[in-house]
Amino acid sequence: MSPKKQLEVQVLAGLVHSVAEEFGIDLVMDLGAGQGYLDSVLCYQYGKIVIGVDDDQVQTCGAKRRSNRLLEQYGMTKTRAAMSLTAPHPSGLNVPENGANASCGRMFHINRRVSHAESFASLLSEVVPTMEASMETANAYNSKLKEGWLLCGLHSCGDLSVAAIRHFLESDARALVLVSCCYNKLSEYSNKAGRVLAEDESNMAELGGFGYPLSSYLRKSCFTLGFTARTLACQATCRWDEDWKDSSSTEPAVVQESLNHEPAGVSPFTRHHFRALLQVLLKETGLLDYARQHSASSPEQDVIVGRLRSTAFNRGFVAYAKVALPKLGIDLIPDLEYSPGHSLKTQHPARPTIVESVASGIAQRFAWREKQIAAVWTLRAMMGSAIESLILIDRVLFLAEASENVDSVKLFPLFDPVDSPRNMVLVATKKRKGSVYFNFKN
Repeated sequence: MSPKKQLEVQVLAGLVHSVAEEFGIDLVMDLGAGQGYLDSVLCYQYGKIVIGVDDDQVQTCGAKRRSNRLLEQYGMTKTRAAMSLTAPHPSGLNVPENGANASCGRMFHINRRVSHAESFASLLSEVVPTMEASMETANAYNSKLKEGWLLCGLHSCGDLSVAAIRHFLESDARALVLVSCCYNKLSEYSNKAGRVLAEDESNMAELGGFGYPLSSYLRKSCFTLGFTARTLACQATCRWDEDWKDSSSTEPAVVQESLNHEPAGVSPFTRHHFRALLQVLLKETGLLDYARQHSASSPEQDVIVGRLRSTAFNRGFVAYAKVALPKLGIDLIPDLEYSPGHSLKTQHPARPTIVESVASGIAQRFAWREKQIAAVWTLRAMMGSAIESLILIDRVLFLAEASENVDSVKLFPLFDPVDSPRNMVLVATKKRKGSVYFNFKN
């Protein structure tokens, strides 16, 4: 894990443990568990019984391998781990001299999506091996299920965070601890006609509705955002100082390219300038529609280039275009390969080509625009915190509207925003209801 991830995992695990301790909860479900880093801390440091759910098979396989390594590291066997169900959970990771940690919890990993109303008990019956289904073990699980279970997620991406909230409301989960991210990936009801959103208009049956807006208050206000605004909600202006240091640029608003073509530092705004130049290049060569068709764009988005290595920005716009254009099914070739009489040279019918001099000419014509790009992007990014706050408040209102079941809702910063820009955590708890018991499969 990176130092940033280690800090996030430790801090969130501590909060989850604190909320669980308040209600006597030992069972935790982690939606979007990934490699299971959070699950490991909850299990081995806080003695929780954790089910990590992720629909990415590669991530789940990695989590299982890591879990097996941890069992070996602490001298635990699956039988010994099952025996630890009745042991008190520790205040911290306590490894005896013989290497065994008899007071740790249990970890399970599931590779699939979980429906909103699915209970912890039903998942346990799926993942606990039949060979461990003794009456003593069943009684231990049922004793813990009486106190309910907690649903959590660390940087749940896009609609996954919304699915977690709906799951909390519709299942028998007792508490929710959620840190969200990737607001740009949220599904949104587009209310261009000015109509009030009705739930039966949603085509997001699997998620139980659109990701935004959730609350009745915002649905009735017809307040929509759009992809651009949701993307701005992901900005982190508090990190710009660190990003600027990493760029090592002495002249932030100027594209630097040394005469010997050695990589030179570029400002973060140069990335946006290059992307704007690429749009002009595609438009002037008549390939804009072609690029849209060959990228992962959607009706509310334009051409999507995707992620590029940082070195793509270090040698000027032509070098950037040479890396970006192939992602759109277009090649950039040297002028020596240019066919006289043609502005475009086609190597084969399905793949158009642009010559480097065209890209270089556009970069020279619009070089003076980079400072304007920097100013506009700064003004746009400054609205990011307000938009993120609106999305998060919408979720608080959504939970508050379910007042019959929800006892409390809290939203507060958990991490240092410079280290972790998506630092807001949503904590909700329910009123006590009847218990759901665990039955082993035959």
